[in-house]
Amino acid sequence: MDKYNSRSITALFIVCILLIHTAKAQPTGKWVLKPDFLAVFQHTPAFQLRTERKATNSTSIQLTTGFCYGTFYSVFNDPNSLKYDAKGMIGFSGKLEYRYYLQDTTNSLQGIYVAPEIGYKHLTYQQGRYFDIFTPTYNYTKLMEYTVTRQTYMYHIKVGWQKQLSKRIYIDVFGGIGRRIIVMHNNLKLPDDATYMNESRRFDGNLYWDYKGTKTRLSGVASALIGFMF
Repeated sequence: MDKYNSRSITALFIVCILLIHTAKAQPTGKWVLKPDFLAVFQHTPAFQLRTERKATNSTSIQLTTGFCYGTFYSVFNDPNSLKYDAKGMIGFSGKLEYRYYLQDTTNSLQGIYVAPEIGYKHLTYQQGRYFDIFTPTYNYTKLMEYTVTRQTYMYHIKVGWQKQLSKRIYIDVFGGIGRRIIVMHNNLKLPDDATYMNESRRFDGNLYWDYKGTKTRLSGVASALIGFMF
């Protein structure tokens, strides 16, 4: 797993260097800043800012940076809850895409475009789960609290449409599909008096893996943004 993570980070770094070099080679580039207000309402709330820079007459580079925060439904607030439970979530994210516009963008960054995108997200949060604890002499149920680290590697192919509404204001609408590779770690430990333990409230098999391990998921993206050119 560490070997896979190292290769992924190295590949992302190389792509970033190549794309930034391409942008620097174009002294006539334009910048468009796009706050992503809809990201605040995602399942993982975040403050995101997308920055697009013109590279050539038909291409541009867009970098997305984000700060993640918030909480899921919490068993800490409702001991009888069977909902996905976590609190104190914090993290960061970054995405890089290379846009190819289907028309010449000499005068403005607008029109239909196709864009491959790669990204990374790092989250940590506190988890709470009920476990059946088994000891040599007796058994009991306990709410275990532990820290989860969640790393997500993602890649998408996006199709979008960007329109210049005025001299400095843009609208950007896009959608896409790809995959996410999610890597989970935690510091959950077996109690000193226990021989083993099982989760006592596994209400959704899709969530059982979230202690540790790797999962690959089909992923979709879509949003609408307002941008400001500088």
